This record gives sequence, structure tokens and C-alpha cells, in this order.
Amino acid sequence: MVPLSSEIHAGIYRQLVTGGGLKRFQIRQEQSDLLISARKVLEREAREALRQARAQIIDYAAGRKDFYTSLQPLAMDEQAPKIVCDMLQAGIVANVGPMAAVAGAVAQYVGEALLAFSDEVIVENGGDVFLCTATPPTLCVVAESAGTGCIHIRPAVPGLRSFGVCTSSGKLGPSLSLGNADSVTVLSERTAVADALATRLCNLVRRREDVRNVLEYSRTTPAEGVVVIMEDCIGARGSLEIVA
Repeated sequence: MVPLSSEIHAGIYRQLVTGGGLKRFQIRQEQSDLLISARKVLEREAREALRQARAQIIDYAAGRKDFYTSLQPLAMDEQAPKIVCDMLQAGIVANVGPMAAVAGAVAQYVGEALLAFSDEVIVENGGDVFLCTATPPTLCVVAESAGTGCIHIRPAVPGLRSFGVCTSSGKLGPSLSLGNADSVTVLSERTAVADALATRLCNLVRRREDVRNVLEYSRTTPAEGVVVIMEDCIGARGSLEIVA
């Protein structure tokens, strides 16, 4: 997970990605830019899954104008497409609007579709990542403005093979954040939920003293693991390892 800045952009941080023997390829559609690793190059399948995901969100939002703009959770709609239900549910869980989960939901939708063709899949969508791997991957969290360099973490959730890891920043990157953290990274079973929770927790970090309280609050959520970087303060809890 690498929050973006003028110095650290997708073209650079994606050079740090290694796939552990998996084939790596990239697909783009409109605003979506996905880096995917799988057993084989699945460009056609990935493009179709991404097309479906985007079409379902756009079609649903056309009939519910507040879907794009709400900063508060919207009511669950059981008749909505699956990816929209994932976003609505994630928003409810994290107490944020559904669009806070869009990048994670798209990564999750495409990743789950590709599991029909490859037993290992990694889908990175702007720093929000769906993973299904045979062995726990090592992930790099960069908060350049904090001067902390790169922190390596490894998920450690027994029996959980498919999960999401997402990052929000109050200082870097294009996404809306109401907080001031250099970065908040969340590990959760569902990538859409990880994305929404990263936004929610990042919103709550305004100063260094908030880090401990935010970590404690995260225990009441579905976050399996959390890493918060605020200036020279780094806090972590849950089912992850800090790797030397």
C-alpha cells in the first residue's frame, strides 16, 4: 500500500511490486487503473470483469443521485447489484458514504472473478488491494512526508486466504479525507470494508495523540489489522507482523 504524492506515483511504486512467480499485467478503463498478478495473463477476463463492475455502479448511481456524493452511509438496497451491495454494506460498517469503498470494491469484484481462472490473484487499484495467495505476502506502506521510509507488514490471519488491504491518507493522494494522518492501512476480510474503514479511521486522526485512540476504536470494527502513521508516531494492532 503506497499513498501517492508528487514524488511517489503509480509508475514508481508499482515498480516495487513483485508477484512471487505470478504473471503481472495492467488494465485501464476510464478512471480505473488496475495492476493484476495471476497464474497467467488474463487481460480479456479482467477487462470484462472491470467493465461489469463499472457498469453496475454507474447504472445504479444514475437512479440514486446521492450515491456518488453522500459522506454518510446509505440504506442497504437488497435489489442492488452485488458490487453496489458491497459498497453500501461497507459504508454502513464504517459510517462513511459508499464511494469511500469504490476502489476496494472494484478490486474485490475483479479479483473474485479471476479466481475462476487462477487460484492466486492480486488486484491493486490505486493502493487498495485484493489478495488471494498461497502464502502471506509482504506489503510495503510508504508515508514519505513523515520521513519514516517504507514499513513492511505481513498479514497473519490463520485460515484467511482471501482478504483486502487498503490505505487512506490525509496528506497524500487524490481521495477525499477529513483527517490528517500520513497513512492508515487496514486489513479486512472484504476489500470494500477495508477501503471504507481506512477512510473512516484516517478521518479520526487529526494529531499524534489520536493514534492510540483510533487503534482502540478499530477493535470495535471488522478490521483484522491496522497500521497508523502520523508524523513520527507509528501505531499498529491486530493480525499482522511488522517485518524487518
